[in-house]
Amino acid sequence: MKPLYVWLAALLLWAGAAHAQPNPTFFQPYDDLLQTHVSDGVVSYSGWAQDPRHKAVMDMLHAARPDTLQTDAEKMAFWINAYNLMTIDLIVSNGEKQSIKNLGGWLSTAWTGPKWQIGDKSYTLDQIENNILRPMGQPLVHMALNCASKSCPILNGRAYRADILDNQLRAQAMRFVRDDKRGLKITGSGTADISMIFKWYADDFGGVEGVQAFIATYHGDNPPLLVSGYLPYDWSLNGTWE
Repeated sequence: MKPLYVWLAALLLWAGAAHAQPNPTFFQPYDDLLQTHVSDGVVSYSGWAQDPRHKAVMDMLHAARPDTLQTDAEKMAFWINAYNLMTIDLIVSNGEKQSIKNLGGWLSTAWTGPKWQIGDKSYTLDQIENNILRPMGQPLVHMALNCASKSCPILNGRAYRADILDNQLRAQAMRFVRDDKRGLKITGSGTADISMIFKWYADDFGGVEGVQAFIATYHGDNPPLLVSGYLPYDWSLNGTWE
């Protein structure tokens, strides 16, 4: 554990950077938080909630200017990081200890209700996923978005970066489909149960045949496995408050 003065010095440095740049990036301090509080996809929510860097990172996200991003890789990395950071913020701000689904209301869910200001607009998690990221036509984003639940693809312990994004997403895909608790579980000779993600977002992968081809690519089976069913989805929290 680093001394408090080290965190405070870093906090002042990031705050200064946020005011000095027209489009401050939250990537590096967010990356530092991930490295501190995430281990093999398991989040220490108690540690994250008490870390003064979280407020600084959220302030930088609020001040960001996503409209200035140029390439698809820059946009995708920004919005994936924003989505995952906002999800963590939702959990720590509400002190939720069981499931993100508990944060829904009568007329909204955790994905459609809460909003975060980014630049001059406000966004829900649903808007980022369905109105920004999915229309970009890259199904690998589903391997990177984390819904704070045990059956999600695990939260990467590093921030996504435009310059290495393709490699990061492919590594996430391989890790997910080779995870027999989350992504794919062999059920017999040449058959497997797969994540509900491949059912919910089948169209993004190119339908049933596209899902099978995706699995064959990242699981490495020849001939390809046949889908026999879907794994139960565990919505319990992907971390601890200890």
